[in-house]
Amino acid sequence: MTGAAAAGFLAGFSLILAIGAQNAFVLRQGLPGAAGQHVLAPAARLLAG
Repeated sequence: MTGAAAAGFLAGFSLILAIGAQNAFVLRQGLPGAAGQHVLAPAARLLAG
């Protein structure tokens, strides 16, 4: 039981970590633009891929 719980925790953590990296990418692309005008293109790329 403990092994299964640890495996589930690690799997969940890895998914959260991957999604967090994508969010950081979108934020980094959108922040330098004027009022976030460049957010749509990176978000569309992430949704498509």
